[in-house]
Amino acid sequence: MGTATGLDLQQQAIDGALALDEVSEAVLRCTKCAHPGQCGKLLATDSIASISPPDYCRNRDLLDYLHEQTI
Repeated sequence: MGTATGLDLQQQAIDGALALDEVSEAVLRCTKCAHPGQCGKLLATDSIASISPPDYCRNRDLLDYLHEQTI
């Protein structure tokens, strides 16, 4: 979801905006998603980069925060 919305979490960690541990935690949260089918369909669309992660995204707060920091 991070990549699809225009974020490179690895680069965010390298730049110091995100702890490496948080990248691992984000991946783990993603693997525990209750809506993998819906998420897969959303990620398959071309327009995802222009929208915010869906309400059910377990990493939404993190991704929104990182987007705000890049503005």
